[in-house]
Amino acid sequence: MIQIYTNGIFNYFEIRNKLRPFERSKLMVTQMSLTDYKINIPLEIDLRDYEFWVIYNDYQDQKIERIEKLLSE
Repeated sequence: MIQIYTNGIFNYFEIRNKLRPFERSKLMVTQMSLTDYKINIPLEIDLRDYEFWVIYNDYQDQKIERIEKLLSE
């Protein structure tokens, strides 16, 4: 689980496979407050093979860099 602060109008979080770029999946999200979200990341994935993205309501997307540093135990 990770928590992310965003001041944009959030739509959903997405995971993209680097090896198969058209393979995309929405992630399960729990909204903790107006700006904080907890994301459930599947344990069976290898983080080196995937990219994590925030998708806003105007369909702009933003890549989450260094996801390993955001992971909580």
